[in-house]
Amino acid sequence: MKQPKILLVGASGQLGTALLEELRLFSTVAGTYHHVEKQGLIHLDIQNQDQINRVISEVRPTIIINTAAMTPVDKCEELPELAKSINVQGHFSLAAAAQKIGAKLVFISTYYVFDGTKGYYTEADFPHPLNTYAKTKLAGEQITMQAPGSLLVRTSKIYSLGYDQRNFLARLITQFKGKEQIKITNDQYTNPISTEDAATAIARLIATESSGIYHLGGPDNLSNYEFALAVAKEFGFDTQLLKPLSTEQFGAAALRPKRCALEIHKLIKRINFQPRSIENNLSKWKPQI
Repeated sequence: MKQPKILLVGASGQLGTALLEELRLFSTVAGTYHHVEKQGLIHLDIQNQDQINRVISEVRPTIIINTAAMTPVDKCEELPELAKSINVQGHFSLAAAAQKIGAKLVFISTYYVFDGTKGYYTEADFPHPLNTYAKTKLAGEQITMQAPGSLLVRTSKIYSLGYDQRNFLARLITQFKGKEQIKITNDQYTNPISTEDAATAIARLIATESSGIYHLGGPDNLSNYEFALAVAKEFGFDTQLLKPLSTEQFGAAALRPKRCALEIHKLIKRINFQPRSIENNLSKWKPQI
């Protein structure tokens, strides 16, 4: 494969930061940021068509990867027009620009597009989003699949030790260290994957010129409460700080799917990659806590 020239939109985010490092192993990459400024990245607001045109004209990519999104689920419910502007119209503008120059389009979506009534969803399962965030991501998927040779990757919950407080694990650790009571749902199940493993898998899909839909998750299917319990036990935090609640008791603004683990056999077969377990990752990170 000829070395691709990649435009990574959202390179300052949790996944984007890790993906940038992986892509640089086999390609030339230009990354963008919006509000989290990082040295070496290009500023881009995907709601601004002129900025999109300028950046693409400068970079001339053969592949455009969109990891940028408005992701806080409850905020999307409260500000639906903003969510649509970023997650739908912004992605549509990128897709149109990609088509204009013949660049491959890669879109990172989410397990949230499913309603959580089944669990272990395959790529062939029909999405049924429950909230505004999920609906905007499904719209982004539909835009993506209209582009010839495009790649759509749906990820499960992504976690890492660092990044910032939007990261589920980092937020948990801060709360444990602060001796805060942690209200957490005990009936929302996913198969979380580390940011590092997610980035590696996506990079391999791109390196192997994969197209179509792929699901990405880890080997463990567990609830948010069970995840937090594993964190507490591995890092020596007080498990009594955890207050498990049902989704209904938790009372968030947006509806959440309850059983949303993603089946990843197609991914494993394609790139010969096995994501690491939560136990493996937590054990590896313990010296840093």
